[in-house]
Amino acid sequence: MEAASSAGALSSALAAAGAAMLLTSCIGDLDTLPLNPSDSTSETVYGKDENGYLAGLTKLYFNFVSNDTTDLQVSDGGASELIRAFWTIQEVTADACKCAWENDAWVRAMNTDTWSDADNDATYAVYVRTLQGIAYVNEYLRQTASDKLSDRGVSSELAARIQSFRAEARFLRAYFYWIALDVFGDVPFTTETSPFGGGVNPKQASRKDVFDYCISELTDLASDESAMPAARSNYPRADKGAVNGLLARMPTREPCWVCWPACTSMPRFMPAPRCGRRPNPPAKRSSAWATRSARSIPTSSAATTARTPTP
Repeated sequence: MEAASSAGALSSALAAAGAAMLLTSCIGDLDTLPLNPSDSTSETVYGKDENGYLAGLTKLYFNFVSNDTTDLQVSDGGASELIRAFWTIQEVTADACKCAWENDAWVRAMNTDTWSDADNDATYAVYVRTLQGIAYVNEYLRQTASDKLSDRGVSSELAARIQSFRAEARFLRAYFYWIALDVFGDVPFTTETSPFGGGVNPKQASRKDVFDYCISELTDLASDESAMPAARSNYPRADKGAVNGLLARMPTREPCWVCWPACTSMPRFMPAPRCGRRPNPPAKRSSAWATRSARSIPTSSAATTARTPTP
């Protein structure tokens, strides 16, 4: 009896010691950030020096040409490059050109206009790359907010330069949205203030609402008070010249984007009509809008004729 009692006590002690070791091990593992020392996270990338913030900005630009297929389900990484896929959708499907390389299934579908959004690698790539780029911009803006910079002890001089990086990021987000609007119409809409994380699904916004948001963002970035670099001062990155270029281009698509039924009823290749049921007629626009529209939208008969193909 005494031996059995001693054995039971020893077993209990060993079990308690083992449980304590396991508990301590689990707690220690959860405190490790990151688990893989080679992983890049906001805690390891962003600090007090400029390099991390430039690296984060570089990733936003890289998304236009990235062929990384880690987050995409495509057969060819090259076909997933945003600029290439967007050009294909715009030009090949409009008979402006044809692609002779038909080894990939998506090419023949584009050449013959028998593609679908779900099955074609090019349309899929444009959808994923644009929304992925928008998500990257949102995170970059969250990580470069004033409170984050202050917590990291960033100097006032660097904080001022980072404001310029943030302006570039906002322009890139508007550019991603412009591509998505032109190809898909209504798209999921998020900004740096939107909820994010596992289980959060962005809500889809109307083409008009996203268009108005982009115009507002670009107008702010083009203003004298903006931290956006002056035109021709930031090569090869974006500056106010790029902002004004996109700001001039977007209103030329507004009639079709805001009043799609009016466009679908027009013969192909005809100039887009002005829609009479827009909620904000030109006469009631702000003076800034009127000035930009006059500068951006051709009104002469010569400009209209130039868009009409010759027989």
